[in-house]
Amino acid sequence: MKSIFMKKYWLLLGAVFAFSLTGCDSDNNKDPEFNPGENPKTDFAYILNEGNFKANNTSIMLYNKHNNTGTDFYYKRMNGEPLGDTGQDILVYGNKVYISIYGSGRLLITDKKLNKLGEISAGKDRAPREFAAGEGKVFVSFFDGHVGVIDTVTLKLDSKLYKVGRNPEGIAYQNGYVYVVNSGGLDAPNYDSTLSKINLKTGDISTIEVGKNPTSILPIKDNKFLIRRNGEYDENKDNGGLLVYDPKTDKVKAIDDALPGLLAVSGNKAYYITTVYNFEKKKNDLTYNILDLNTLKVKKESFLQDTSMISDVRAIAIDPFDKDIYIADPLGYKSAGKIHVFDKNGKFKKTFSAGISPKKIIFF
Repeated sequence: MKSIFMKKYWLLLGAVFAFSLTGCDSDNNKDPEFNPGENPKTDFAYILNEGNFKANNTSIMLYNKHNNTGTDFYYKRMNGEPLGDTGQDILVYGNKVYISIYGSGRLLITDKKLNKLGEISAGKDRAPREFAAGEGKVFVSFFDGHVGVIDTVTLKLDSKLYKVGRNPEGIAYQNGYVYVVNSGGLDAPNYDSTLSKINLKTGDISTIEVGKNPTSILPIKDNKFLIRRNGEYDENKDNGGLLVYDPKTDKVKAIDDALPGLLAVSGNKAYYITTVYNFEKKKNDLTYNILDLNTLKVKKESFLQDTSMISDVRAIAIDPFDKDIYIADPLGYKSAGKIHVFDKNGKFKKTFSAGISPKKIIFF
């Protein structure tokens, strides 16, 4: 279901952390100055911290870029309730924020300050994963093999669910279609190997073979998509790879046969970090690559000038305003992770603390 380094995470339990970058944070501390949407620049980021499995310590940190301060457990601070167990995804669409909590089966909708507007109780068996948005709707993959549709006005889940492949994960929307990759991760080693293509107008669903254990899909230029597949978690078997999928032809093209652990797209570049598990060292070997989206050629030289401060990678994000590169380092998943920030040329700028297992970073 996840890469090797994530398998370690399921075994780890940790205490709940509530802190800011300038010291320990409590629910009584003064709120940071926070006015989202008043400036076209990206002044803030939300960092979704997955937490430890069954520890109910998922959190969201509000990070202020300009004074380098962060407030963890910001959702709890605003609403007086915890997020729950095992956060998966966070999406800003319109003037609302959507949050999926896999272990607790929760779908939460808030305003941009994380004031709760509504909740959909999907159930633990449904197990919500990732979001995509389009046509005034938010689409969510459910690990039980379905895709659901959230009405952004009523904040309700449509009664119609789309039946897709086994254990769908990454999801994307484009031109009237929803695309979701099906990992089959709960059936390992009998993984799924398909992409489901949903025609929203007709309800028809087609299936495209993309290779074993696909987990992520991202839109790129020319209406194409990047797909990450994890392959098998064994040193002697399929190591996964990076693919380009063209929905016009439903064909896939292999780009790299090394496991691209994390992906981020910015302009005509896709940044990806290969995470190949070293069975001798018992850790991931990391490489930092760029895919030129004009030529679909991989530049194997590192896009970071210095990686000595990085122990492992849980997420990568590109600030859409200044193109700074954010690398989430889980630091063993036992306690607070770190976010390492580099400029657009890969020069190290700073490091700040996050929560447990930082998983997703969004800017606004």
